[in-house]
Amino acid sequence: MAEPKIGILVSNLGTPDSPEELPVRKYLAEFLMDKYIIDIPWILRVLLVYGVILWRRPKLSAHAYAQIWTSDGSPLMVHSKRLYRKLKDNLGSAYAVALAMRYGNPSLESGVKDLMSQGVSEIRFLPLYPQFASATVRSSFEKLKQVAALLGFTGEIRLIAPFFNHPDFIELWAAKLSTMIESEKPDHILFSFHGLPVRQLIKEDKTGSHCMQSPGCCQTLSSVNELCYRAHCLATAQLIAQKLGLEDSQYSIGFQSRLGGTRWIEPYTEDRLIKLAQNGIKNLVVVSPSFVADCLETLEELGIRARDRFLSEGGTKFSLVPSLNSDDPWIRVVSDLVVRPRYLRLDSQRL
Repeated sequence: MAEPKIGILVSNLGTPDSPEELPVRKYLAEFLMDKYIIDIPWILRVLLVYGVILWRRPKLSAHAYAQIWTSDGSPLMVHSKRLYRKLKDNLGSAYAVALAMRYGNPSLESGVKDLMSQGVSEIRFLPLYPQFASATVRSSFEKLKQVAALLGFTGEIRLIAPFFNHPDFIELWAAKLSTMIESEKPDHILFSFHGLPVRQLIKEDKTGSHCMQSPGCCQTLSSVNELCYRAHCLATAQLIAQKLGLEDSQYSIGFQSRLGGTRWIEPYTEDRLIKLAQNGIKNLVVVSPSFVADCLETLEELGIRARDRFLSEGGTKFSLVPSLNSDDPWIRVVSDLVVRPRYLRLDSQRL
């Protein structure tokens, strides 16, 4: 009798099935109703999402998706499927590999069913988010456990830890950025990470006395801020900069995708772009190592809107570093992450 396979489930955020308004609305409804995304009481979330956001947002988002959609589909899905196929080939017959998205298709349910049909004894879960956040890693893992329980999976499910400071991950981004620096000779480099509401950072501070309590609270990683998204982002940027020998004056850090009136992580990428242009930076390179696949946030938000804003403020050249996508060196790193995993154990979080 054959030995049970080890199941590998890789997951990313997700994407609408098409760039039309109705599929986008369906996708946004699932996304925004996640209690880890909009972390307010359920009834208030329903009123906000269905009573306000979904009246206007789907049309705007559909327009944004349409600008980056390719003949093969959503760039995020295209890169994710390529990564899945390459990873499957790379790992061989000892592992069963499945791809799932937190929102949309293919669903986490379909991913678990796929692995169960192959007789796996355990599932190693790799959310493709380099830095930890409740809105990404915790949300995905909690949903996975719910789905697996409903489907009757009795094996162990293990969460692979975020890889924000993994040496090979840093090496890949340093190599990509180095190539762009060599070709474009920028005046400055901007590391842009996805943003989060500050209150979501504070919820991960078990002491209640560290997060956002001092200007340097995220500069050094410790047991107190080991699950701090902002600290992870700063560490990623600093490690890449150190690898390339960049001086502090040669780069800066910003956080994009801010929405609503609540306080988000600062400094904001948009504010950074304006200030850099006004301070005489003409040739800017932007890199976004919170995403491992090019998607709406890199291609449209940075590649189109941020570029236009920087140029309108006086900049003359804006270059965006491509993401890791399904590059062969990245496939080798992903293979190492799942074959020689470092696991993360999450305690339940009160919302």
